[in-house]
Amino acid sequence: SSILLFNKVINSVKENQDINTVNTIDIINSIEEYIKKENIFSVNEEFDDLDPQNIIFLLIPRIKGECLLKESGKNRISNLSKVIVLYDAFLSLTNSYKLIDSVLKKILKKQKTNKDTRIIDRESKIELYNEEKRLSSELNNFGIKEDVKKYWMTNIKIYISKTINELPYLFQE
Repeated sequence: SSILLFNKVINSVKENQDINTVNTIDIINSIEEYIKKENIFSVNEEFDDLDPQNIIFLLIPRIKGECLLKESGKNRISNLSKVIVLYDAFLSLTNSYKLIDSVLKKILKKQKTNKDTRIIDRESKIELYNEEKRLSSELNNFGIKEDVKKYWMTNIKIYISKTINELPYLFQE
């Protein structure tokens, strides 16, 4: 199943395991084709309308970006540009499902004013850190079996925070 396969990809990337990036990206591309074919996401729906099993797929652009970051060599600059596009796509997708709360939206708005660097101020970095810490603590208080939607929503929000935090470093590199 695509869900199990993508879950394995997420765990491999999350645990920083050595992965065959080309093979992993091929897997992600095939899952993306499945999502398009099955019309899993629609601009007309809200997060609560999503099938709990499919929520994990909101992470595809982010995880694909992480895989590209693991590749080094002559394609590094090209990959960095692709990662920025994928991270922006992830933020746009999650925003369309209203998963970016007001604190993160404010930081993201500040960040977008620095379009060429995406640098954020110290206060915003502290807010991001505190938000990640709060969400991680929340995630540790319940499991996926208790509430699948809440589990994945919290995970996605952690990735949103990490994405906002990592974008300036991608521009610096």
